[in-house]
Amino acid sequence: MRDQISKDDIMRFLDGEMTPEESGEFKARMAESTELKREVELYRKMREELRELPLRSKSRAASAWDKVGHRLERPVGWIFLIAGTVAWLSYSAYTFAASSADLFEKLSVAAIVIGSLTLLASIIYKRLRQWPRDQYRDVER
Repeated sequence: MRDQISKDDIMRFLDGEMTPEESGEFKARMAESTELKREVELYRKMREELRELPLRSKSRAASAWDKVGHRLERPVGWIFLIAGTVAWLSYSAYTFAASSADLFEKLSVAAIVIGSLTLLASIIYKRLRQWPRDQYRDVER
């Protein structure tokens, strides 16, 4: 074994991945060094505590009401969002067209709005196309 014992060596010892010769040499080095004993004991305790931690399940148990809620909430939400957006855009377009602003100002503002909406639509479109292949969509925080 090398002169310096690394953290990987300690973990290999605790996991039982060392050969019998390496394990015997490691135990002999542990008998000589109280610092190494303390470090091994620290890693052993940390390993035990980590193994005792409960693992989160991938998905929580879904009840019948969760399914009903998802089937009702999303479509209703989309309907309200689309209706509100159409009403707001219609009113904004009417107010914009009926204003007494210069034609150049109207065209400039229209170009900014159309450009912004085009960029937003392209980002949403690309994100929706990427969604089925997104490798992080099932990750829970």
